[in-house]
Amino acid sequence: METRLQMRSFGNVAKLLIFGGLLITTGLYGSEGMTPALAEVRTVSTTTRIPVSKDIFVPQTNEAVRFSDAEAVFRVSFDPFGGNNIEVAAHLRGTGKGRVSGRTYEFMGGGNVKLSASKPPAPEFVLVCKGDLAVPGTSISQPVIIVLSATIDSAGTVSAAVRELRAQP
Repeated sequence: METRLQMRSFGNVAKLLIFGGLLITTGLYGSEGMTPALAEVRTVSTTTRIPVSKDIFVPQTNEAVRFSDAEAVFRVSFDPFGGNNIEVAAHLRGTGKGRVSGRTYEFMGGGNVKLSASKPPAPEFVLVCKGDLAVPGTSISQPVIIVLSATIDSAGTVSAAVRELRAQP
């Protein structure tokens, strides 16, 4: 008798779990095409020119390079659930000219940062971008760090200014 009661209780619990699972699964799927109704990440892309106008010494060529400007592409991704997580990824491309040789140098690099803000606009933050300053067509390459001060406006657009530019050993 007791075994039969335990089996009935187990059967009822199993039915409840299956029914509950169906309810949860049904709630995750929309009525069209049975695709999951998941929140989408909102992403905003910004392309901007950042004036640099700083010198950096390149020991391989034994000269200072005047870093003139950089173009930056920022991608800002917002938490799909309306939370406070914001991720910023930056890709920089810039140019410079050797002060002695007149040689053209190119910079490519990038960086990313995760922020916590209730919603845009986000307060000023620091974004560190690492890359290489290279002479095209040669093996000459100098690791460089560009530190940016950046902000995000209410539309998700990033504006930035160079805070520091330094060569890495």
